[in-house]
Amino acid sequence: FKAGRESSGARELGQKLGAAWLVQGSTQRQGNRILVTARLIDARTDAQVWSGRFERPLDELYRLQDEIANGVTDVLAARLAGLQRGALARDYSPNVEANMAYLRGRVLGGRYTIVEAEAAATQFERAVRLDPQFAAAQAALYDARMQAAALRREGLVAARRRYAPLIDAAFAADARSGSAYLARARWSDASTEERAADFMRGLELEPSNSAGMVAFSEFLDRVQRREEATRWLARALLIDPLSPRGLFRSAMRTLDAVGAGVEREMLAVLERDPVFYPALQRYAKYRWQLAGEAAEGIEIIERAIASDPENPWGRHTAAAFYLDDTAPAAARAGAEGTPLSAASTATIRAQYAGDPVAAARAAAGIEFSTFGMVEMWGMAEALRDAALRKGRGSGEERRLRQAFVEIRGAESTIGVVNYRARLLLAHLKLAQGDRAGAEAELRELIAWMNTNERYGLHHRPRALAYMLLGDRERALQELADSLDKDRDYRHWWYFFDREPIWAPVRDDPRFLALRDRVREHAAQQRARLEAMRASGQVPRRG
Repeated sequence: FKAGRESSGARELGQKLGAAWLVQGSTQRQGNRILVTARLIDARTDAQVWSGRFERPLDELYRLQDEIANGVTDVLAARLAGLQRGALARDYSPNVEANMAYLRGRVLGGRYTIVEAEAAATQFERAVRLDPQFAAAQAALYDARMQAAALRREGLVAARRRYAPLIDAAFAADARSGSAYLARARWSDASTEERAADFMRGLELEPSNSAGMVAFSEFLDRVQRREEATRWLARALLIDPLSPRGLFRSAMRTLDAVGAGVEREMLAVLERDPVFYPALQRYAKYRWQLAGEAAEGIEIIERAIASDPENPWGRHTAAAFYLDDTAPAAARAGAEGTPLSAASTATIRAQYAGDPVAAARAAAGIEFSTFGMVEMWGMAEALRDAALRKGRGSGEERRLRQAFVEIRGAESTIGVVNYRARLLLAHLKLAQGDRAGAEAELRELIAWMNTNERYGLHHRPRALAYMLLGDRERALQELADSLDKDRDYRHWWYFFDREPIWAPVRDDPRFLALRDRVREHAAQQRARLEAMRASGQVPRRG
């Protein structure tokens, strides 16, 4: 219910959303403080039944949201206390305490951390104990348990089997529970058609469930139904324009927003929730990837780690930053905080330590897509390097090459997630004597990069492609542009000192000058990191 809209429109909007109650509000920002006025409207009568005025510092925005939510729920509790179950929507309970526990769990579950997913599950368990027929709470408990498993990167097949009784109980309690349909749709391994039908049925039964709409939009994106995904995400943000998850999805879908554009969008998410874990991880990565600010990336990702210590994603990310800041002990100490991040960073840590055999062994032993194709941290390079060492035609070389090819999509149509892996495969073709095939592949890759500049950061891979084609002049120019235009310093210690494609120009004065620039930049970042440690902004690890 947008700020400034007259309450006379509440009845019409309530009918459209299927909502009996609407929250209207307005915000004002003064310096680092925010003032919020909130009102609760009975959509059936257009009457204002409660209002509140709240002021907080920006970094306490989430606490302010809790205060507003508590004010609303206290009023609703008083009004619902005397009602019978038949008068309530199916996804609510006549037990006020069960409803309050459910609402608290919903707030916690929206944070997308393991810590708060588990805390949400505790609230949902309490709601179910108080009302065993509370279908929405049963469904939410299933959703919270599955979310925690997904954030830990556990096997979802086993998690589905373990928590199936929870979703079964939700449907047994109420076969028309919208929450149950949405939770099943989100985590199901059924066909695309079956999952879409569950999403649609859930949103038909619960038409104001903005979190369900965001989840449906994510699903539609994954199955390449982008126009529908756009519509559902827009509808979710109409209902809840301050939803961090909705705003995060909107930012992630803006493929053309490179450089400062995508950083601004992620900052907008963090203005709504300064510790929203997915946005912290992405913003930290953008500072490192798009601005060359590894030290700043460490400061941001450490905030994410502190908010959810059991989550392996932040620890996996931090290892790359720490190695670029020449802090291998800190990379190891952070990564070893969870078994998965210890395994997922073993390749890059072995590469840094100068142990290519261990790097290849680690790369061959972990699922490439654990953190996505673009966050494999040296795995493709490690397998390529091992294949090159084994020599043309050997059985071990063929096994390593097959492991490399099995990187998801490496030999499919060129796209943003696989073009770098395709480049390394072209290098292997050259090493095997297939020059014609390799050169055709490299030219196709260069053409794709030239026509897809919106994805950014193409100067470095173009430099490698030209180097493999034997065009040293263009390769060195692209390499210089990667620093001047892209500020691309990622994994500099491997790329400049160990990448075998640069072997023919390793002693070229132009290459050495660029390498010296990168080392100077790394020294500056290391000094910034030490200053952050001294001031307490960043913990001392290792």
